[in-house]
Amino acid sequence: TCGKSIKGSFLKTLPSDEFEYGTCGTGDLPIQKANGKLKSRFTEESFTKYLEDTKEKKFHGWLYLEDCFVMVFLTSVQHRMGIMGSVGEIGIHHGKFTLPLVMAADPQERVFASDLFETRDILNASMDGPGLIKKKVFMGHLNDYGLTEGDMVMVKSMDSVNLKPSFLKKEKFHAFRMFSVDGDHTHVMNSKDLLLACNIIAPGGMIILDDYVNPSYMGVASSLFDFLRREKNVEVFFLASNKAFLTTADYVSVYVKALTEFGFCTNERTKLVREEKIFHEETCTLDCCQEDLGIEGMTKLIREML
Repeated sequence: TCGKSIKGSFLKTLPSDEFEYGTCGTGDLPIQKANGKLKSRFTEESFTKYLEDTKEKKFHGWLYLEDCFVMVFLTSVQHRMGIMGSVGEIGIHHGKFTLPLVMAADPQERVFASDLFETRDILNASMDGPGLIKKKVFMGHLNDYGLTEGDMVMVKSMDSVNLKPSFLKKEKFHAFRMFSVDGDHTHVMNSKDLLLACNIIAPGGMIILDDYVNPSYMGVASSLFDFLRREKNVEVFFLASNKAFLTTADYVSVYVKALTEFGFCTNERTKLVREEKIFHEETCTLDCCQEDLGIEGMTKLIREML
Protein backbone atom coordinates (compact mmCIF):
# COMPACT_ATOMS: atom_id res chain seq x y z
CA THR A 1 0.00 0.00 0.00
CA CYS A 2 3.04 2.25 -0.03
CA GLY A 3 2.23 5.58 -1.69
CA LYS A 4 -1.52 5.09 -1.88
CA SER A 5 -2.41 7.76 0.65
CA ILE A 6 -0.13 10.32 -1.01
CA LYS A 7 -1.41 9.53 -4.47
CA GLY A 8 -5.01 9.73 -3.39
CA SER A 9 -4.49 13.06 -1.66
CA PHE A 10 -2.66 14.43 -4.69
CA LEU A 11 -5.36 13.45 -7.18
CA LYS A 12 -8.11 14.98 -5.07
CA THR A 13 -6.48 18.40 -5.43
CA LEU A 14 -6.57 18.34 -9.23
CA PRO A 15 -9.65 19.30 -11.30
CA SER A 16 -9.59 16.13 -13.41
CA ASP A 17 -11.99 17.53 -16.01
CA GLU A 18 -9.36 20.01 -17.22
CA PHE A 19 -6.00 18.52 -16.32
CA GLU A 20 -4.39 15.38 -17.62
CA TYR A 21 -0.94 13.98 -18.25
CA GLY A 22 0.35 13.18 -21.71
CA THR A 23 -1.01 16.34 -23.37
CA CYS A 24 1.90 18.73 -22.89
CA GLY A 25 2.00 21.19 -25.79
CA THR A 26 -1.30 19.93 -27.22
CA GLY A 27 -3.86 21.83 -25.14
CA ASP A 28 -6.96 23.71 -26.25
CA LEU A 29 -5.48 27.22 -26.37
CA PRO A 30 -5.03 28.45 -29.97
CA ILE A 31 -1.55 28.75 -31.45
CA GLN A 32 -0.53 32.34 -32.18
CA LYS A 33 0.83 33.04 -35.67
CA ALA A 34 3.63 35.55 -36.08
CA ASN A 35 2.67 38.74 -37.89
CA GLY A 36 5.96 40.04 -39.24
CA LYS A 37 9.37 39.80 -37.59
CA LEU A 38 9.23 39.19 -33.86
CA LYS A 39 11.10 41.57 -31.59
CA SER A 40 11.65 42.21 -27.90
CA ARG A 41 10.02 45.01 -25.92
CA PHE A 42 13.46 45.53 -24.46
CA THR A 43 15.52 48.39 -25.87
CA GLU A 44 19.11 49.27 -25.05
CA GLU A 45 17.76 51.94 -22.70
CA SER A 46 15.23 49.78 -20.87
CA PHE A 47 17.67 46.86 -20.55
CA THR A 48 20.25 49.19 -19.01
CA LYS A 49 17.58 50.53 -16.67
CA TYR A 50 16.69 47.01 -15.53
CA LEU A 51 20.34 46.20 -14.81
CA GLU A 52 20.75 49.43 -12.83
CA ASP A 53 17.48 48.91 -10.93
CA THR A 54 18.57 45.38 -10.05
CA LYS A 55 22.01 46.55 -8.92
CA GLU A 56 20.41 49.19 -6.72
CA LYS A 57 18.04 46.52 -5.32
CA LYS A 58 14.94 48.37 -6.44
CA PHE A 59 13.10 45.05 -6.80
CA HIS A 60 12.56 43.00 -3.69
CA GLY A 61 12.91 39.35 -4.57
CA TRP A 62 15.25 36.47 -5.20
CA LEU A 63 16.84 35.99 -8.61
CA TYR A 64 20.18 35.02 -10.09
CA LEU A 65 20.78 37.50 -12.89
CA GLU A 66 22.25 34.79 -15.12
CA ASP A 67 18.91 32.92 -14.98
CA CYS A 68 17.22 36.06 -16.25
CA PHE A 69 19.74 36.37 -19.08
CA VAL A 70 19.17 32.76 -20.13
CA MET A 71 15.43 33.44 -20.31
CA VAL A 72 15.99 36.51 -22.51
CA PHE A 73 18.34 34.55 -24.75
CA LEU A 74 15.93 31.64 -25.13
CA THR A 75 13.13 34.09 -25.94
CA SER A 76 15.21 35.36 -28.86
CA VAL A 77 15.81 31.77 -29.99
CA GLN A 78 12.07 31.09 -29.99
CA HIS A 79 11.35 34.31 -31.87
CA ARG A 80 13.94 33.51 -34.54
CA MET A 81 12.20 30.16 -35.01
CA GLY A 82 8.84 31.90 -35.40
CA ILE A 83 7.50 30.53 -32.10
CA MET A 84 5.27 33.03 -30.37
CA GLY A 85 2.44 33.04 -27.88
CA SER A 86 1.36 34.35 -24.52
CA VAL A 87 3.82 34.65 -21.63
CA GLY A 88 2.96 34.28 -17.97
CA GLU A 89 4.00 33.66 -14.41
CA ILE A 90 2.42 32.29 -11.25
CA GLY A 91 3.94 33.95 -8.18
CA ILE A 92 5.20 37.34 -9.35
CA HIS A 93 5.93 39.02 -5.98
CA HIS A 94 7.35 42.46 -6.91
CA GLY A 95 8.16 41.43 -10.47
CA LYS A 96 11.92 40.93 -10.39
CA PHE A 97 11.64 38.06 -12.90
CA THR A 98 8.24 38.97 -14.35
CA LEU A 99 9.48 42.29 -15.71
CA PRO A 100 12.26 40.87 -17.92
CA LEU A 101 9.92 38.03 -18.92
CA VAL A 102 7.43 40.63 -20.17
CA MET A 103 10.02 42.99 -21.63
CA ALA A 104 11.72 40.20 -23.58
CA ALA A 105 8.39 39.32 -25.22
CA ASP A 106 7.10 40.74 -28.49
CA PRO A 107 4.49 43.52 -28.10
CA GLN A 108 1.99 41.19 -29.84
CA GLU A 109 2.36 38.57 -27.08
CA ARG A 110 -0.15 38.89 -24.23
CA VAL A 111 0.95 38.67 -20.62
CA PHE A 112 -0.70 36.85 -17.72
CA ALA A 113 0.63 37.40 -14.20
CA SER A 114 -0.87 36.18 -10.93
CA ASP A 115 -0.14 36.26 -7.23
CA LEU A 116 -2.12 35.98 -4.02
CA PHE A 117 -1.83 39.72 -3.28
CA GLU A 118 -4.91 40.63 -1.19
CA THR A 119 -5.61 36.96 -0.53
CA ARG A 120 -2.46 36.79 1.57
CA ASP A 121 -3.99 39.38 3.90
CA ILE A 122 -7.20 37.37 4.16
CA LEU A 123 -5.20 34.24 4.95
CA ASN A 124 -3.01 36.18 7.37
CA ALA A 125 0.02 34.89 5.49
CA SER A 126 1.57 38.16 4.35
CA MET A 127 5.15 37.37 5.31
CA ASP A 128 6.46 39.76 2.64
CA GLY A 129 4.11 42.64 3.32
CA PRO A 130 0.39 43.32 2.88
CA GLY A 131 -0.94 42.11 -0.46
CA LEU A 132 -2.47 45.42 -1.51
CA ILE A 133 0.84 47.16 -0.98
CA LYS A 134 2.64 44.35 -2.79
CA LYS A 135 0.37 44.67 -5.82
CA LYS A 136 0.79 48.44 -5.86
CA VAL A 137 4.57 48.01 -5.89
CA PHE A 138 4.39 45.55 -8.80
CA MET A 139 2.09 47.79 -10.82
CA GLY A 140 4.44 50.69 -10.15
CA HIS A 141 7.35 48.69 -11.58
CA LEU A 142 5.27 47.88 -14.68
CA ASN A 143 4.49 51.56 -15.15
CA ASP A 144 8.17 52.47 -14.82
CA TYR A 145 8.82 50.34 -17.92
CA GLY A 146 5.97 51.82 -19.92
CA LEU A 147 3.52 48.97 -19.28
CA THR A 148 0.01 49.18 -17.88
CA GLU A 149 -2.64 46.63 -17.07
CA GLY A 150 -5.02 46.36 -20.02
CA ASP A 151 -5.63 44.39 -23.20
CA MET A 152 -2.07 43.07 -23.42
CA VAL A 153 -1.30 42.66 -19.71
CA MET A 154 -3.58 40.87 -17.22
CA VAL A 155 -2.65 40.89 -13.53
CA LYS A 156 -4.85 38.67 -11.36
CA SER A 157 -5.15 38.41 -7.59
CA MET A 158 -5.88 34.72 -7.23
CA ASP A 159 -4.78 31.39 -5.86
CA SER A 160 -3.37 29.34 -8.73
CA VAL A 161 -5.44 26.35 -7.59
CA ASN A 162 -8.37 28.16 -9.21
CA LEU A 163 -6.54 28.89 -12.47
CA LYS A 164 -7.70 26.66 -15.32
CA PRO A 165 -7.10 26.48 -19.08
CA SER A 166 -10.78 27.28 -19.70
CA PHE A 167 -10.37 30.65 -17.95
CA LEU A 168 -7.35 31.55 -20.09
CA LYS A 169 -9.17 30.42 -23.23
CA LYS A 170 -12.20 32.52 -22.30
CA GLU A 171 -9.89 35.52 -21.84
CA LYS A 172 -8.56 34.86 -25.37
CA PHE A 173 -5.00 33.94 -24.43
CA HIS A 174 -3.01 32.00 -27.00
CA ALA A 175 -1.00 28.90 -26.11
CA PHE A 176 1.91 30.06 -23.96
CA ARG A 177 5.37 30.43 -25.44
CA MET A 178 6.88 30.73 -21.97
CA PHE A 179 5.33 30.16 -18.54
CA SER A 180 7.11 30.62 -15.20
CA VAL A 181 6.07 28.58 -12.15
CA ASP A 182 7.06 30.30 -8.90
CA GLY A 183 3.99 29.94 -6.69
CA ASP A 184 3.31 27.75 -3.67
CA HIS A 185 6.43 25.61 -3.13
CA THR A 186 4.69 22.58 -1.64
CA HIS A 187 4.68 19.26 -3.50
CA VAL A 188 0.94 19.19 -4.13
CA MET A 189 0.53 22.79 -5.27
CA ASN A 190 3.68 22.85 -7.35
CA SER A 191 2.54 19.63 -9.04
CA LYS A 192 -0.74 21.32 -9.91
CA ASP A 193 1.02 24.41 -11.30
CA LEU A 194 3.37 22.28 -13.42
CA LEU A 195 0.44 20.32 -14.82
CA LEU A 196 -1.43 23.54 -15.61
CA ALA A 197 1.61 24.92 -17.41
CA CYS A 198 1.97 21.67 -19.34
CA ASN A 199 -1.63 21.94 -20.57
CA ILE A 200 -1.32 25.55 -21.78
CA ILE A 201 2.10 25.80 -23.47
CA ALA A 202 2.51 25.68 -27.23
CA PRO A 203 4.66 23.10 -29.05
CA GLY A 204 8.19 24.30 -28.32
CA GLY A 205 6.87 26.36 -25.41
CA MET A 206 8.86 26.48 -22.19
CA ILE A 207 8.06 26.00 -18.52
CA ILE A 208 10.46 27.72 -16.12
CA LEU A 209 10.47 26.23 -12.63
CA ASP A 210 11.92 28.22 -9.75
CA ASP A 211 13.79 26.84 -6.71
CA TYR A 212 14.28 23.34 -8.08
CA VAL A 213 17.47 22.98 -6.00
CA ASN A 214 16.52 25.04 -2.95
CA PRO A 215 16.85 22.82 0.17
CA SER A 216 14.28 24.99 1.95
CA TYR A 217 11.61 23.90 -0.53
CA MET A 218 12.12 20.21 -1.22
CA GLY A 219 8.51 19.97 -2.37
CA VAL A 220 9.56 21.69 -5.59
CA ALA A 221 12.20 19.07 -6.40
CA SER A 222 9.95 16.15 -5.43
CA SER A 223 7.07 17.50 -7.52
CA LEU A 224 9.39 17.98 -10.51
CA PHE A 225 10.61 14.38 -10.41
CA ASP A 226 7.07 13.10 -9.94
CA PHE A 227 5.88 15.27 -12.83
CA LEU A 228 8.61 14.01 -15.17
CA ARG A 229 7.74 10.42 -14.29
CA ARG A 230 4.08 10.98 -15.20
CA GLU A 231 4.39 13.35 -18.17
CA LYS A 232 6.18 11.77 -21.13
CA ASN A 233 5.97 14.66 -23.61
CA VAL A 234 8.04 17.20 -21.66
CA GLU A 235 11.69 17.21 -20.65
CA VAL A 236 14.09 19.34 -18.63
CA PHE A 237 16.61 20.62 -21.16
CA PHE A 238 18.51 23.18 -19.09
CA LEU A 239 19.40 23.62 -15.41
CA ALA A 240 20.30 27.21 -14.57
CA SER A 241 21.44 28.54 -11.19
CA ASN A 242 18.05 28.26 -9.52
CA LYS A 243 15.61 27.64 -12.37
CA ALA A 244 14.92 24.53 -14.43
CA PHE A 245 13.83 24.99 -18.05
CA LEU A 246 11.45 22.43 -19.56
CA THR A 247 10.02 22.09 -23.05
CA THR A 248 8.13 19.65 -25.23
CA ALA A 249 10.30 16.64 -26.02
CA ASP A 250 10.75 17.34 -29.74
CA TYR A 251 12.39 20.75 -29.09
CA VAL A 252 15.02 19.68 -26.54
CA SER A 253 17.84 19.24 -29.08
CA VAL A 254 17.11 22.58 -30.75
CA TYR A 255 17.38 24.58 -27.55
CA VAL A 256 20.38 22.68 -26.18
CA LYS A 257 22.22 23.29 -29.45
CA ALA A 258 21.49 27.04 -29.30
CA LEU A 259 22.63 27.26 -25.67
CA THR A 260 25.78 25.28 -26.37
CA GLU A 261 26.75 27.33 -29.41
CA PHE A 262 26.61 30.53 -27.36
CA GLY A 263 28.61 29.08 -24.48
CA PHE A 264 25.82 28.85 -21.91
CA CYS A 265 25.98 25.07 -21.55
CA THR A 266 28.16 22.44 -20.01
CA ASN A 267 27.25 18.76 -19.83
CA GLU A 268 29.74 17.67 -17.19
CA ARG A 269 27.69 18.40 -14.08
CA THR A 270 24.61 16.62 -15.39
CA LYS A 271 26.42 13.44 -16.42
CA LEU A 272 25.38 11.47 -13.34
CA VAL A 273 21.71 12.49 -13.38
CA ARG A 274 21.54 11.71 -17.11
CA GLU A 275 23.00 8.26 -16.47
CA GLU A 276 20.28 7.72 -13.85
CA LYS A 277 17.76 8.71 -16.57
CA ILE A 278 16.22 11.40 -14.38
CA PHE A 279 16.56 14.02 -17.10
CA HIS A 280 16.86 13.93 -20.88
CA GLU A 281 20.18 12.58 -22.21
CA GLU A 282 20.99 16.03 -23.67
CA THR A 283 20.13 18.07 -20.57
CA CYS A 284 22.85 20.62 -19.83
CA THR A 285 23.65 23.05 -17.00
CA LEU A 286 24.62 26.69 -16.87
CA ASP A 287 28.32 27.35 -17.30
CA CYS A 288 29.19 30.85 -16.08
CA CYS A 289 32.73 29.94 -15.15
CA GLN A 290 34.14 30.43 -18.63
CA GLU A 291 36.43 33.43 -18.90
CA ASP A 292 34.63 34.71 -21.99
CA LEU A 293 31.17 34.37 -20.45
CA GLY A 294 30.31 35.26 -16.86
CA ILE A 295 27.84 38.04 -16.03
CA GLU A 296 29.73 40.65 -18.08
CA GLY A 297 29.90 38.37 -21.10
CA MET A 298 26.22 37.50 -20.81
CA THR A 299 25.31 41.19 -20.50
CA LYS A 300 27.27 41.94 -23.67
CA LEU A 301 25.58 39.08 -25.50
CA ILE A 302 22.08 40.28 -24.56
CA ARG A 303 22.90 43.85 -25.60
CA GLU A 304 23.99 42.59 -29.00
CA MET A 305 20.67 40.81 -29.41
CA LEU A 306 18.50 43.88 -28.73
